[in-house]
This record gives sequence, C-alpha cells and structure tokens, in this order.
Amino acid sequence: MTIKIKIARTAKEIDDVFRLRYDVYVKEEGKFGKEPNPHGRIIDHYDAVPGVANVIAYFNGEPIATIRINGDTDIGLPVEEYCNIDAFKEKVLAENSEAVFGSSGMLAVKKEWRNKRKVFYALLKTAIGAGINWKASHVLVTVKKETLSLYGRIGFEVIGETQWVEDIQDEVIPMAAPYPLVYGWAFGDISNKLTPFWVEKLSSLSDRILLEPNEVLFHEHDLADEAYAIEQGWVSISKHDKEDHELVLANLSQGELFGELALLEGGERSATATAVTNTELIVIEKAKLLEEAKKDPAQLLELLQYFAKRVRDTDEFLMIHSFAPQTGRVKYALRSMWEGARPDRKIPTVRVAKIGVENIAKQAQIRESEVLAVLEMERMEGNIEYGKNFVRFLCEPNAEIKRAELAEQEQLLRVSN
Repeated sequence: MTIKIKIARTAKEIDDVFRLRYDVYVKEEGKFGKEPNPHGRIIDHYDAVPGVANVIAYFNGEPIATIRINGDTDIGLPVEEYCNIDAFKEKVLAENSEAVFGSSGMLAVKKEWRNKRKVFYALLKTAIGAGINWKASHVLVTVKKETLSLYGRIGFEVIGETQWVEDIQDEVIPMAAPYPLVYGWAFGDISNKLTPFWVEKLSSLSDRILLEPNEVLFHEHDLADEAYAIEQGWVSISKHDKEDHELVLANLSQGELFGELALLEGGERSATATAVTNTELIVIEKAKLLEEAKKDPAQLLELLQYFAKRVRDTDEFLMIHSFAPQTGRVKYALRSMWEGARPDRKIPTVRVAKIGVENIAKQAQIRESEVLAVLEMERMEGNIEYGKNFVRFLCEPNAEIKRAELAEQEQLLRVSN
C-alpha cells in the first residue's frame, strides 16, 4: 500500500487538488452549498496569490488527501475570512513586532482514509517542511470539530470562538501554534539522528512515501534516480545470491539514508529495499540535493563524509560475514540493531528495535534456531528481551567483534590454507 505525498506542481496535480476538494466537501460531506458544481472543482482566490502551496497524497495514483498552505499577503490569510483573530495577532505583534504569519487549511481527506492518522500527519509534516523558507513565526488554521484533537496533539491552541460559515455549511474553529513548535514536532525526532546539514535539507524536501510491512520500495537492478531518508520505521537492504538465497546487508531505522549511490551515479539499484514495519520515507532527488551541496563546499564535504561512512560500514559487514563465527555474526546484527533502535518512551535507557528473528537470521546467514539460541543466551544474561517481531535492549551490547580480531582471523585462515 504505497502512499506518495508531494507538493502539487504539474497542471494535473493541481487539478487533482481542486477536484479532490469537491469530491470530499460536496459529494461526501454535503458542504459548500447544495447546488452541484458542473466543473466539479473547489477553488478560491487564495489559490492564485503568491506564497501558496498545495500538498497532495496519492494511493496507487489516485488522490486521497490534500492540504493547502499560504504565506501572508496584502489580502490577508484564509483564516481571517471566517474568524476574527485580531486580538491574537495584536498580542503576538506586541511581543514580537517582526512576527510573520502563515496558514494551513483546505484539508480534504477521502472518507476511507480519515481514521488513518499516519496519512494526515505525513500530509501536515510535508506542509510544515514546504513552509520553512517562508520564515513564518506562527501558523494559523481553521479546523472542524472532527480534527480539533489531532491539531491539539501537535501543539495548536484555540485562539477564537467557533464560527458558523454559511458558504461552507459548517462550523470552523481558529487555532494557532508557533512555527518552531510545529517544526519540532515534524522534524524533532529525525534531528536527533542527523547533522544540521541533513535536517535542514530534508525538512525542505517535500515528497514522502508511506510503506506497509513487507512492501518493497525498489528491487535490485531497478533504475535509480532518488535516495531516501527514514522518518519512521525500519527498512531492510538485501541482495540475492546465485542460488536465490537472500542476504540482509543492513536493517536501517530513523535518520538513516539509503539508496545514496543514485545521487552520485544513477544507474541500477545494487540491492533491494523492503519495509520491515510501517515506514515513512523522505524522498531525496538527486538534482535538488546536489544543487544545494554545490552552493557550499563544506556541505559537499559533509555529503561525501556520509557516503564514506557507509562504505566503511559495508566493509565491516563483509568482514563479519566472511570471518566471524555464527555467534559473532548474530551479535554484530544485534549491535547494528541497537544503534538504530528507538529509546523506550517510559525508560529512555532501554531501546526497542522492531526486527524479528527471521530478519536477523537473513543478516547473519544462519538458521533461525541458531539465532534463537543466541537471543536466549542474551536474555538469560539480562541484556535483552525479545519476541517474534522485536528486540528490547536493556543495555548497550558489547562490541565483541573488533576489526583487529577479524583481521587476525582472516590471516590465520589464509595461513591454514
């Protein structure tokens, strides 16, 4: 179930936005008047002013959700059409005379997708990232009662009275939040895993992809022109040998980048990428990122440093796979999982990785029964807890497999041969 979320740029995508509004507001909800619109679209003058962007989500090519963002202009913001927020704006400007306001609205989600919060939140995070260059200090929205709690969880607060809007045939509620607060909600987690360069660039990139467990993002030998950053979830990178045995090269989690060779050379994919859990990705287009990196040599250096680290990690993996014993390969896989695992919400010193025994066995290239033996030993020593689809790390794994030890094993193997 691949869902793609992007800023509408082409004529078709923008038209899809207007048609989707009509389908949701008029056909599904019976709003915006009872007279049918022969054009089957909903558009207003805020769609034509500078500083407007529409985010749209597609499922298998069909539009399913959209939201609009506006920067402030001489004609004001859409929220001011329906609600009196003068008192709020005066208070903010009294505290900060350089405050800049932006707004979000025209949220339209098809009925079957309204209970899927991941779609709404991914839509909103894309909008927040797209607005980063507008330098807004506050974000204003008008919401319906059905979405009031969703915005409240993000940090929005009610700033005025509920208003009945005759044109819409519905009640709306004005809300607001400081932009740094919503930006922190959207990108705070990933910023703990990446350097400022990557956080800044990724937050301004608009396209996102939502994947379900076991869904393949790309296959080995597919043409490559994009890289990806993991916003949430886990992705398995794997290859198949001549006998079609699967080897998991890495299990990547939040903050990890992959498919990066596409940014340097394009060509074919060297491995397959598969979602292990529900996963949200930020799409990195080659042209966009290299354009930014060329502006500052220091940024280009950081880009190359990241790629160099991935080469070292791959080299270490190959040494482990070639020369380490079975127990060592499992412990190396556990160590890699720990590095990508998320802290437990209740006990920050504990980390949880949503990776199962089958996946670990593919990475270590041993039978699942042998993986279970190592996991059980680690559990008895009080290091982990585990289940079918997770490993809970109670402490940091020991880095028992050292590169020097592997080099020594490699040398002894060569001598014996």
